[in-house]
Amino acid sequence: MGMNPLSFLWRKAKLRTILRKEKRTEMPKCRNCGKDIKRYEDDICPHCGCANPVPKNYETMDVTKTIKKMAAENSDLYRSKSKRAYVLLCLLLGFFGAHNFYVGKAKLAIVDIIITLVLVGGLGSLLTFLTPLSFFGYLIGFGMSFLLFAFNALLLNGRDSLKDGSGEYLR
Repeated sequence: MGMNPLSFLWRKAKLRTILRKEKRTEMPKCRNCGKDIKRYEDDICPHCGCANPVPKNYETMDVTKTIKKMAAENSDLYRSKSKRAYVLLCLLLGFFGAHNFYVGKAKLAIVDIIITLVLVGGLGSLLTFLTPLSFFGYLIGFGMSFLLFAFNALLLNGRDSLKDGSGEYLR
């Protein structure tokens, strides 16, 4: 999805604040007229013509250091999710909805949990009362749930256009 526009504006405002605090601009100003002077024009001001408009000890601020510092403290750039991890989570932990929680689809993950509860709990209870072995019905329900999500993992592996919860393609 890229960078959030509000986050971009916040970072830009923060950079302006830092520049104001340091009271240095990107370009030096003439002592006489106060207009911006390019670094290579420090012997004569092109606007008013005064000699030596920039003090000898003047240094411009290195903005790249400030930007790197801001990027280090706000490294919340979006990283796309892996299709391989998504399919493996669906195969191994699909009955818990782990694959949908991984990509940020919480509603689908809750639906997966409900499907598992219905298959294991409902079908398992029904089969437990119909068969002489007590826990055998629950194993059948759990096995059916596992097979359902294994089949789903195979179908997901064949698709090329899988997207996560924010609309980005899986890599």
